[in-house]
Amino acid sequence: MISILSYTYLFSADITNMYTQFLMDGRDTPFQRIMWRDSPDNLIKYYELTIVTIGVASSPYLATR
Repeated sequence: MISILSYTYLFSADITNMYTQFLMDGRDTPFQRIMWRDSPDNLIKYYELTIVTIGVASSPYLATR
């Protein structure tokens, strides 16, 4: 006997883009600061990320909270 299940709802998600869908609170962006310069002759530029960063240990928690 074969049992066939029928569900009312279907949930689909793109996990690779999940983190970019959530903005960080403005008070937390200094903790995601990146320093960048193209060459040693240029001044250092500072960037603060406003979205959840992929690869950080807390990313899954922040994205699901």
